Amino acid sequence: MGEVVVPGKEDQDYIPQPTEKQQKILSTPDFGIGDAVDASPVSGFLSAYGYLESQDADTGKVGENTIAALKDYQKFHKLKVDGKFGEKTRHLMAQRRCSFNDCSVASEVYVRGAWPDRTIVYAFGTLSQQVDKKKCMQAIQSAMATWAKEIPGLKFVENEAHRNHEVKIAFRKVPDTDCVETLEGGELAHASLPPGFGTKFPGMPKPVHFDETEVQWSLGKQQGKYDIESVALHEIGHLLGMLHNGNQESIMYPRVRPNKLARKLSEDDKTGIRRLYPAWKRVGGSFTSDPILVSWTTGTFTNLACIGGDGVLRHRYQREPYGTWHPAGENFEHLGGKLAGNVAAVTRAEEHVAFFARGQDGKCYSKWYSGGWSDWMSRGGDVQGDIAAVSWGHAGTRTDLFMRGADNAIHHKYYDGAAWTPGVETWTSLGGNTMGSPKAICWAAGRIDVFARSAADKSVLWKAWDGAKWVPEGTDWTSLGGTALEDVAVVSSRANHLYLFIRGADNTVYSKSYLDGKWEPSITEWGHHEEDFANEISSPISALAYNDYWDNFMYKRIMLAALSSNNMVRLKMFDGTKWRKWFYLGDKVMAGAPVLHPWRDNTPVVVARGTDGALWKWE
Repeated sequence: MGEVVVPGKEDQDYIPQPTEKQQKILSTPDFGIGDAVDASPVSGFLSAYGYLESQDADTGKVGENTIAALKDYQKFHKLKVDGKFGEKTRHLMAQRRCSFNDCSVASEVYVRGAWPDRTIVYAFGTLSQQVDKKKCMQAIQSAMATWAKEIPGLKFVENEAHRNHEVKIAFRKVPDTDCVETLEGGELAHASLPPGFGTKFPGMPKPVHFDETEVQWSLGKQQGKYDIESVALHEIGHLLGMLHNGNQESIMYPRVRPNKLARKLSEDDKTGIRRLYPAWKRVGGSFTSDPILVSWTTGTFTNLACIGGDGVLRHRYQREPYGTWHPAGENFEHLGGKLAGNVAAVTRAEEHVAFFARGQDGKCYSKWYSGGWSDWMSRGGDVQGDIAAVSWGHAGTRTDLFMRGADNAIHHKYYDGAAWTPGVETWTSLGGNTMGSPKAICWAAGRIDVFARSAADKSVLWKAWDGAKWVPEGTDWTSLGGTALEDVAVVSSRANHLYLFIRGADNTVYSKSYLDGKWEPSITEWGHHEEDFANEISSPISALAYNDYWDNFMYKRIMLAALSSNNMVRLKMFDGTKWRKWFYLGDKVMAGAPVLHPWRDNTPVVVARGTDGALWKWE
């Protein structure tokens, strides 16, 4: 919570009125691995705040698990990492703190997920009896205002407690038996993450609770007491999606001393909250097509490419998430070509990316980077629409291409690391009478699913490679029903699992899923969320599936993006348990469909073409 100094012996008075749990930590003697010491107060603390997953066997001696967790704790708090419980570690553990788990020491990301709507309605419950109630409210509202200054469009709106609200702020008697976290034992306060993130407070309204029993509160600096605004600033950070930060200058540092003010955000805090609540920023260029983003295997190097109005492929890159784009400013690297439509891309290995696009002569062309850029090479064909490209994993050598030919059939070719089959400029027909552009996805080596739209009735067609043959074989395709106004959006969250999304005849989103050989709701039916009926879209759908790790759980999240009927970007997310409602990304009108891309910290990137022809990025 900022402005924290690790105390030594002379600073023991900075732990006012220690609770029983704090006293047990203070009374635990120094120890290292193998020592015959009762380390249970320390191991219990490490377990409570996310450092220790499993306790050591009860042998009467300090075990490896406790020492490993202790090292992680020391690393997070910038102490000497020696795995020894000594004076500085003891007194840091004994300080009052936030009840929220600390961020993984392996992560440099101190953000979680954001509120979908930037107007947050809150209400006050019982306020502290230790200070003037009106000033108590003002202190908490001042903390809200500090965060709101950094977030475009964020508003906190107070409502009466008996009316609808999304957040409930209260000072609670401890132990708080009505809450999943009791706040007892040296914890100052706790708060929930935004809806859909975290597991401790799944319901609504989201809590922001302060310990009224064990903590002495003040409005400013006062010996032995804690400043309400300073603690509220930290907890509102959690409410907005911020995690704990090991930087002692950060408001999101998990502990604070009494008689200290911490009312200013650090640069870490400002960077983190801006990542969570971004704004549209101009990338530049002048385009008539939609962009593509593709990252190398580690997710640290991201390529952004788009075909310009002159048919030349333009390219920029970023070496790490939130890093500087190259070339600088709004400049793009010109990669040549005489191209049309939208570009496709795959990456098969670190420092390798390949682009595929339809040339102005109707042929497929490719260009790749592997230590340097190649020339554009013809891959033949009579391409209608855009190319679909997939690769069998980052470590693989195989690349498969699909396109709609002049006969409206889907055509296919692949590269196995040595040669193109059936030939450099020839293709194999997979049949079908289709329209638009095919979409393909690979969820395992040897498995490819291809989707297209029927030219007869706009229904969705499906064909799959099972590792040995196409199913159905020959030129047949399986009908999945539906009426798709745009090409299909498809994602896979794991092996044997697909999600399909289409823009239906009524301009709303329809979906279906494939799990272990079975389509839901059926092979020809499509599902529709009730709230989607009131949310028309005007563009193709972009879909993204990604894994999100939190609280030792992995969430399979899915995000959808499309232009609304007023041509502004809207997002919708499956949070691991349910679909959340559509929400707008700002109020900027766009001309092109938004494109989604994952980043290393699981924060999806959104890029779209504006009415000025330039690319815009939500960051």
